[in-house]
Amino acid sequence: MTSRFQLTMALAATLLLGACGTHHAMHHGPAGQQLHVRPLITVNRDILSIAPEPLVMQPGQGDIVWRVPRGYSFPANGITVKGRLLDKDRKPVRPSQAAVTAAGELDAEAARAFACSIDAADRQQFRCRVDPKLQPGGVYRYFIRVLVDGSNKVLEWDPNIFHPE
Repeated sequence: MTSRFQLTMALAATLLLGACGTHHAMHHGPAGQQLHVRPLITVNRDILSIAPEPLVMQPGQGDIVWRVPRGYSFPANGITVKGRLLDKDRKPVRPSQAAVTAAGELDAEAARAFACSIDAADRQQFRCRVDPKLQPGGVYRYFIRVLVDGSNKVLEWDPNIFHPE
C-alpha cells in the first residue's frame, strides 16, 4: 500500500511540475517573448482581449503583428499608436505596472516611430513597423479597432506598448 501511494504521489508531482514548467515557458520563454511580437487577439461577447497586455518591446525589436480570428477584420485604421505617455513634468513615463492605468498627456509626435497598416488581403492582419532608431524608455498608448464581419459593428480598445530602458 505504501509503495503504491508513493508511486501515485511521485506521478502527481511530476505532472504538476511539468504543468508549471509549461506555464513558465509560455510566459517567460521564447513562446512568451513571441507573444510580444505577435500578440494574441481574442473576442468574447464583443469584448476584445489582447495578450499580453501590455506588450513589452525587446531591444532591437522590429515589427509588431496582430491577427484577428475568423469572423473579424481590421478597418484601414485598425491599429493607431496615439503617442508616448508623459508625466506632469512632460517627461516620458517609465514602464511599470502602475503605468498600465496611469493618466497623462500624450506626445503624439513620438507615435511617428510606428508605421501601421493592414498586412493581408483578407484584412485579418495588421503590422506596425517600428523605427529602429526608437529610443528605449516609454509607454505608448495605442488604439485597436476590429470589425465584426457582416455587420457595421466596430469593437475598440486602447491597450499599451512598453519600451523599457
